[in-house]
Amino acid sequence: MSLRRTSIIGMLSIIDVSLSSAVRIGDQEQFEPRFRGIEVLDETNNGWAEELYFPAHPLFQLPRPEWPESLAEAADEAGTVTLFKTDVNHAIRVGTVSITAMAGSSLLLVGSCGEVDAEARLKKIKIVGGQASLL
Repeated sequence: MSLRRTSIIGMLSIIDVSLSSAVRIGDQEQFEPRFRGIEVLDETNNGWAEELYFPAHPLFQLPRPEWPESLAEAADEAGTVTLFKTDVNHAIRVGTVSITAMAGSSLLLVGSCGEVDAEARLKKIKIVGGQASLL
């Protein structure tokens, strides 16, 4: 992890933070939120008698995509990636942050983070005229 810095925020306004989201002020080593949800919209007003559970939907069984371990791995064979970083001031200064809502494994970070590994999966089911439609 790089040199730790001070985070200075003039004003922070957040109305809602939900569903595996986080607000972090300052540096951190890693962030690994997970969100899995099923949304059912029943337009028949008959309710839903059947139990809903994650294993019934293939979306929640799919493997996560493989990402390169570093920027150098992501470069094509003909080129290389070199990253240079210089911190002139050891403080992160933010004037105003105004957020209405954060959801689905979101992160508001004023600082630095070594590793972010976030995942959000949502299955939508719409019931119209007694027939379920998977969206």
